[in-house]
Amino acid sequence: MRTLFTVVVIAGVIASATTAPQQRQLTFKDVKPIFDKKCLPCHGAEYPGGNFRMNSYEAIMKGGQHGKAVIAKNSAGSRMMKMLKGTIQPRMPMDATPLSQMELEKISKWITQGARK
Repeated sequence: MRTLFTVVVIAGVIASATTAPQQRQLTFKDVKPIFDKKCLPCHGAEYPGGNFRMNSYEAIMKGGQHGKAVIAKNSAGSRMMKMLKGTIQPRMPMDATPLSQMELEKISKWITQGARK
């Protein structure tokens, strides 16, 4: 019986050691460089296309003429992700190179984790 208990304890220790580490929570600071480079030419303070500014966290969370662009913890339901992926037209950024898969994943993860400031 004691041997079985020892085996179970050792197995638990090994399992916890091999479990993936806790994912770091992304913040707006992590995605802002993507927005600055790819989105601000059309969604900055000077020319807010769709009445949607992306020059600050507060502006992004406010949304634009079509309502909220980001639904915290719901990347798939967020208008921003739908437009970046092209499931809602026009695909964004309009008339420009689409975001890379890595950029899309980072923004999606930020939203899924709660779209924190």
